[in-house]
Amino acid sequence: MFLAGVGLGGTVALVAAATDDRVAGVAVCNAFTPLRSGPRGATFVEELAERHGLVPRLGFFSGAEERIPVDFPEVLAAIAPRPALVIASQFDRHADHAAVAASVAAAGQVYRLVDAADRLQLIAAPNVNRFTAVEKPQVAAWIADQAAAGAGRLIRLTLEPRARTSPGQQRRGRDCPCPRSRRG
Repeated sequence: MFLAGVGLGGTVALVAAATDDRVAGVAVCNAFTPLRSGPRGATFVEELAERHGLVPRLGFFSGAEERIPVDFPEVLAAIAPRPALVIASQFDRHADHAAVAASVAAAGQVYRLVDAADRLQLIAAPNVNRFTAVEKPQVAAWIADQAAAGAGRLIRLTLEPRARTSPGQQRRGRDCPCPRSRRG
């Protein structure tokens, strides 16, 4: 199975791929900025720990980010030798693009050690924190290529749109799926 995600969903996909060998590969867009050297330092760590409550214990490192035991270079390295695609917007106000590129480069050392250097890819997107119409087919094609190369099995999921009633029908009560209250 391949995982793909944007923003926080990409962060979750990276951590899931790093900790679960059932994941064949991962493609993410604007998923992270390094915790130790992010653009906002302690503010970013405090956001993750307190405001969002995603990693509460990360708050212990507020003001001492250099002591954070695991950061995204290690997360990416733990995915090796499985394929990983990182799309990072060059003008993302929430991330330091140079630090993201350095994280991918650091993880690339591990990919080279396991003879999988071609399975880690960074795309520097010339935009602000967006998952654009250009990047969506790139991700889909990359996952399909990785699956065709034997990295994992590709399962296509499609969602059927549910039947909708028009607002007029709902006002009149015809074909409305919700029960009507009776008065009187």
